[in-house]
Amino acid sequence: SDQLMSEVSNMLGQVRADDMLAYLVSQAHRLNASDIHLETKPSGARVRLRIDGVLHPVAELEPDKYRMLIGAIASAGNVSTNADYAQQGHIAHKVTMADGTQVDVNVRLETVPTIHGIDVVMRLFNMDRDMYNLDRLGLRDDQRAVVDDIIAKPSGLVLIVGPTGSGKTTTLYSMLNSLANDERKIITVEDPVEYQFEGITQIPVTSSESGDDGKFADKLRAILRLDPDIVMVGEIRDNDTARTALQASLTGHLVLATFHASSAAAALVRLDDIIGRNPLFISSIRLVMAQRLIRQLDDATKQPYAPSEQELHIIKSVIDTLPENVERPSLDGLQLYKPGSSAENPFGFKGQVAVREQFQMTGEIRHLLETHTDVISAQDIEAAAVESGMRTMLQDAILQVVAGTTTLEEVFRVVG
Repeated sequence: SDQLMSEVSNMLGQVRADDMLAYLVSQAHRLNASDIHLETKPSGARVRLRIDGVLHPVAELEPDKYRMLIGAIASAGNVSTNADYAQQGHIAHKVTMADGTQVDVNVRLETVPTIHGIDVVMRLFNMDRDMYNLDRLGLRDDQRAVVDDIIAKPSGLVLIVGPTGSGKTTTLYSMLNSLANDERKIITVEDPVEYQFEGITQIPVTSSESGDDGKFADKLRAILRLDPDIVMVGEIRDNDTARTALQASLTGHLVLATFHASSAAAALVRLDDIIGRNPLFISSIRLVMAQRLIRQLDDATKQPYAPSEQELHIIKSVIDTLPENVERPSLDGLQLYKPGSSAENPFGFKGQVAVREQFQMTGEIRHLLETHTDVISAQDIEAAAVESGMRTMLQDAILQVVAGTTTLEEVFRVVG
């Protein structure tokens, strides 16, 4: 990674101001970065790329070079270089691939003034509809069968939960992409619209509106008057939006939404809390799926090793608690892997894989919610979900370790 840093720093020092932005976006795209961070300091600026969820420094820029780069970004993204407030912008960029083909990359821009100058974060979106495909989500067969069954139903609420940057939008978009056809009206309300789909009506809500109580829910109510079959809610973030989404799912609409929660069970507790105990609303929830993204080892460079007794104990204790419907892998002669390194990929990881847990609203869980008069805990709901065959996120992640896809350290970093 030191070699990469000197290469990018040297190149940025040599190219013209107009070409700096293009070079930076191209490098970020080549390395599969999701974000470019430009951070000011007294002696210029630091450039970091977020690759597979982790930040890596790739360059240092002299003050005059950074001013040139900021000028190019401001011009392309239609933002001001001397504003004393945060700004948003967009840049549509074409990246030339190694084989000469061109790829459209959409860049969402956030700028903020700091004590040393303007900091910028650029998020890259690949404009390739094929990315949003249920076959590419890495769902296990049993999870996929449930998803296919539930999204084929005409009504109900599907919740995708997890922290920021856990791939929730990709999962939602993949579901929508599989449902889009001439017979269905699909409408989304999003802050912001991250990818534009042909054949789907997408309605943006600005950050200021979504922060303004009621605006998000107002747009959602307006959408329901447009005779949709399927509605996607970018994020349920308040009582009004939650109630409106649940109401829609009870009145003949399939509603797909994201929600911030640490686990599938915690999502149900939080939703129950913000809408007040309401058995009718809760009964409309069809599926709760929680996910996180963990880095995948680069198969070309990963290094095998024999696990320590402690590592084996951790893995065995999780595998032993797998539900009966899940095939248990043999741990005899188990090999684990650690990241290696190469000139093409100095980081040892390549891409991310989602680890998930999901449950349907079974009779047991519904009964639990209806009969508890006091506060219900996520542990109670998780226990009921596990009882009905749910594989937990930790179990899902440990299965990826056993399969040689990732490391134990990575699982602890992301799942805990």
